[in-house]
Amino acid sequence: MESFHNIYIHSITKYKSMKDDTTREIIAIIAIILGVLMLIYPQLVGYLAGLFLIIYGILELIK
Repeated sequence: MESFHNIYIHSITKYKSMKDDTTREIIAIIAIILGVLMLIYPQLVGYLAGLFLIIYGILELIK
């Protein structure tokens, strides 16, 4: 019974880790898209926010 419990806990931990990675990738992709859109429709803050979001998104995808 102890072996089954360890396998179950390991599978839950692994699933949570994969779910966190997927969420991080989705957030990174959204950040890149929003950053590009802000650069296409520029405003003073848009440039700064766009550059920040693009850089943040690329760094999150690389991780």
